Amino acid sequence: MSGLDILNKAILLLGYNQATFSDNKSDFNIRALDVINNICIDLGLTTIDSLTSIITADKRKFDALTTGVAMLLSLLEGDTNKNIIFTGLYNAKRAICLKTSSVVEDVMPYDDGGV
Repeated sequence: MSGLDILNKAILLLGYNQATFSDNKSDFNIRALDVINNICIDLGLTTIDSLTSIITADKRKFDALTTGVAMLLSLLEGDTNKNIIFTGLYNAKRAICLKTSSVVEDVMPYDDGGV
């Protein structure tokens, strides 16, 4: 999935359209690239050089990435209500992506004679 795909999905999640960001297209693309790269770094993904670059990740990380981009875009737009919602969603999805599982064995200690 490319950075532009992630950006378009985030814009749709927010209920915005491209016209919302069309005042200065090149400035918005630079900001959008920074937003995507910040979330990529937070999720442990490789950053991209342009919006057409491909991002490789599993489905959960793509979902968290899209939500994180929507969170930061709503913050940039000053949309406080949506930012609060997407911040909560991103934190939950981020926690799922970054969690690790381990196995704890329940064993009885034994004396090997050296204690």
